[in-house]
Amino acid sequence: MLARSRLVTHPSPVIRLMAQRDHIDFQAKLIERIAHVYQSERERISANRRWQYSPESRLEILQIMRLTGWSVDEAARRFALHPNTIRSWMKALCEQGDSSPLFTAPVWNRIHDGVRWAVHQLRRLCPEPEFGTRTIARHFVRAGILIHRSSIQRIIREDPPKGRPGKLPLVPAEGCESTHLLAPNRTNKVWHLDLVEVRFLWMVYSVAAIVDGFTRRIIQMKAFVGQPKANDALRVMRSACKAGDTPNS
Repeated sequence: MLARSRLVTHPSPVIRLMAQRDHIDFQAKLIERIAHVYQSERERISANRRWQYSPESRLEILQIMRLTGWSVDEAARRFALHPNTIRSWMKALCEQGDSSPLFTAPVWNRIHDGVRWAVHQLRRLCPEPEFGTRTIARHFVRAGILIHRSSIQRIIREDPPKGRPGKLPLVPAEGCESTHLLAPNRTNKVWHLDLVEVRFLWMVYSVAAIVDGFTRRIIQMKAFVGQPKANDALRVMRSACKAGDTPNS
């Protein structure tokens, strides 16, 4: 170990790489010895008294079998199991999939209910074949949500959620006055200023509109060449105040 520690700080990159490789090989041999101790202690326990593997561990064993290419007998020998037990896990996974009572959804495969709701809404609003699962997954990735196309396909096959999760009602409780700016309860309580940019050839126009939050009525509208400034928006607001009642917000 002293020689290995000196080789790690050697000026030659080849010597340092060989030292790192030797250290990794040493750690792998230690892990094999530790696993052999656990396996031997498990084999000493009678089969009817051994603890049961959790659903996550069962999936992990099947994935290790796939990655290493082990046979059923080899995996049973390494994990102190009967071969028929592993065969029953594989049969349940192939026939029932995620709905099998022997398996639960892995932690890395959990998807938020909001994402499921959004997938079903996109499929309902865009049923065209050009807007497929690959396009939906690409839009989610652009929005910062890492999801695969196969997950989108699995969500579409599921029953759609009954309602939007986490959506708070805009209607206030009985006896309480609404203070939400998007849901005023009377006229001229809240006004909204909306700006729309219109491009025509090489010209850019901006349309500013003052809208009442309760009735959605346009109170004042004005068009500008280019981007309006703060003083322009103030002039539109003053003219709207002269044309109608002054809002509270």
